[in-house]
Amino acid sequence: MATRVLILKGAPLAAETEAEARGPSPAYKLLQLPNPSTGQQQQYILTASGLLEANRVKHAATSWLVGDFFISDGSAFLASPINVVYVLLALLRSTSNEAAGMFQEAESLLCCEEWPAAQQLLGLAAQQLPCICDVKALEDGCYYRLNNDKVLAYLRVCVLQALAAFQAHSPASMAGLPPLQQQAYVLGYLREYLSQAWHDKLLASYGLDARAFGDAAEGSLPATRPAAQAATPADAEKKQKVVDPKEAARKKAEESRAAASAAKMAKHAAGSKKISAFFTAKK
Repeated sequence: MATRVLILKGAPLAAETEAEARGPSPAYKLLQLPNPSTGQQQQYILTASGLLEANRVKHAATSWLVGDFFISDGSAFLASPINVVYVLLALLRSTSNEAAGMFQEAESLLCCEEWPAAQQLLGLAAQQLPCICDVKALEDGCYYRLNNDKVLAYLRVCVLQALAAFQAHSPASMAGLPPLQQQAYVLGYLREYLSQAWHDKLLASYGLDARAFGDAAEGSLPATRPAAQAATPADAEKKQKVVDPKEAARKKAEESRAAASAAKMAKHAAGSKKISAFFTAKK
């Protein structure tokens, strides 16, 4: 069996022996489930505390030294926490039309021929399904029915939480952006975890359509607001071309690193002598 490097949040895998340390831990289960945005197959890791999405990172001509072992494959799998509700929405999208709109047990909701690993999420689903479903509690158990209004209300809370997290932990990504563009930035970020259909519904809940969302991301007024005066040619020249929010954040980070590097070089150069100072003119 090939050895791979896995980087994940939290404590290292518990193992009593070296052999167990090199092998898979039963507390970590690999699952194949749909990507919330595309519906394509995605690797996940189920832990006792939640669900992690696993993504492979590969650089050319790299390898690993782990303890006394040399691993020729220099790729790494990064596992980061993901809100299981996004995956549940993708799984419920696979539900047959006949079952849609009916109260069902969690086992039935997650019974997908295409995704047999969905049954592994029953424990997490029992906690999260009430956030997006109507619940009918009977003597023999609970039954759930997807409620679009509850889904949108939940997603709007996710927008607020993500916005607060960006402002607290990544202020550079929000620097200089008015509130409307900050909201558009977060909505664009959540697009990676929502299908196009759910993302369009979320935009509509804010009174935006795809065009108005694009205008908000570019810094223009949305279609639901009164039109502003036409920009003069001078104003048009000053208007910058706006890229995707994530691309803008990446460029800001690169500019910050470049500025810091230049400042560091300038600091060292200020106290350095020119090379000509070490030589005297020949007499």
